[in-house]
Amino acid sequence: MGFRAVLLSFSSFLFVAFGHPILGAAFGYALFWSVERRFWPAVGWFAAVQAVQLYWMTSTEYMGPFILVVYAFLCIAMGLQFGLLTSLIRLPLDWRQILGLSGFWVLMEWSRLYFLTGFTWNPIGLALAGGDSIQFASLFGIYGLCFWVIFTNLLALAKKPIWAVVALVPYLFSLGTETKIHKKISVALVQTNLRPEQRDLMRGYEEDYIHPLDQWKRLVSFLQETGQSKFDLIVFPECALPSYRSNAEWMQNIADHFGAEVIVGLDAKDGAKKFNAAFHFTPGGKKMDRYEKRILIPVGEYIPFSGVFGEFFANQFGIVGSFDAGLSAKVFQGDLPLGICICLEETYSHLVREIRQSGAELLISISNDVWFPNTRLPEHHFAHGRIRAAENGVCLLRACNTGVTAAVDCFGRTIQIFAGNAGVLTLDIPVRSRSTPYTFWGDWPILAISAGSFFFMGLFRFRKKKLPEYSSLD
Repeated sequence: MGFRAVLLSFSSFLFVAFGHPILGAAFGYALFWSVERRFWPAVGWFAAVQAVQLYWMTSTEYMGPFILVVYAFLCIAMGLQFGLLTSLIRLPLDWRQILGLSGFWVLMEWSRLYFLTGFTWNPIGLALAGGDSIQFASLFGIYGLCFWVIFTNLLALAKKPIWAVVALVPYLFSLGTETKIHKKISVALVQTNLRPEQRDLMRGYEEDYIHPLDQWKRLVSFLQETGQSKFDLIVFPECALPSYRSNAEWMQNIADHFGAEVIVGLDAKDGAKKFNAAFHFTPGGKKMDRYEKRILIPVGEYIPFSGVFGEFFANQFGIVGSFDAGLSAKVFQGDLPLGICICLEETYSHLVREIRQSGAELLISISNDVWFPNTRLPEHHFAHGRIRAAENGVCLLRACNTGVTAAVDCFGRTIQIFAGNAGVLTLDIPVRSRSTPYTFWGDWPILAISAGSFFFMGLFRFRKKKLPEYSSLD
């Protein structure tokens, strides 16, 4: 490999791996393809890209060393997907190939939804989550962005003159900024910043444990420090306190004292079943509602395999039990219809769309990313949340244990972010929403386009392979 090839390969790696929002999405992959289009180099290159972008998974403090095996497996698996795509490229590229290969990549990324409970992290389309380009997701969602990134890069590889226009489309796209204001509300988003050993009494960490009463005093002091006596909505993060049974009355007191609706993440039990849940309290105790998390994290919240394999995973990660999965979406009915998602669910576009279709005019996300401390997971998670807001044209409020606690408008633009470690983000937010094509039709149009494009590319290649001609003998 010559100097030019090395330079181009290294440049493409930097543009893509470190997420430059324009260069990576526009021609970062094309730089690599212009140098090397063999299967195994592509596997290694893309696995290295994922190793950088998913580096937050290497935190072993709570997950233990076995998480490194999971991390390596995911990087290699995603590398194999990219290697398969690369192996199908045949120069010179025509429009059938460009469309078909773009569709093939979308189908592979979509298939990741069906690995255990799904692996939604780090789709290629996330490169378009910066600036106003995020609004492009309102058409065909995250998979539409994935299609566009590969489509643009293949145009660059084919040196099609229209490439520059296509690359700029997401950045020029806008549905405007004028929307109907439902109402303006005063919000308090609480960031607790509690480590697991502080929240729950754990063997070997008794000195770090904070007594539940002291945890409560801490939360109340956060709210008192705001200097406000009334809020319309207070949101606490996922797993804000140990359990529902011992904290429901306290949460109701918070709702009554501040005259606010309160949403909080707490563990809940129904007989033998245990849920990771979100609760909704209203002033005066008129109504209490609950949502059970539907997408559970393998190993972290449930044991993914039964028998010997299940026991092995449980022993590696110190799991003593599993949560049960909820069954349906939930919209809390208060002054505004509030759609709720918990942690990982925010990365599933079809789940958030279901919440929006159920009537939500404001999306609430509660999370706890403390299991991977001192990593970029919170920022990565936040990027998914902004995409969900843009896809569905709905404002998003996030309350997270260790961040990112923030407010996002219905165009996916950040309104405000909490800058501290622990405390409360207070703001008066005009709640806006707008109808989007993605909310109306979901993922099926881009999946149909992708499948159709890939099918016709394959059909065309098959027809080009002519059978050998035989001369007849008299």
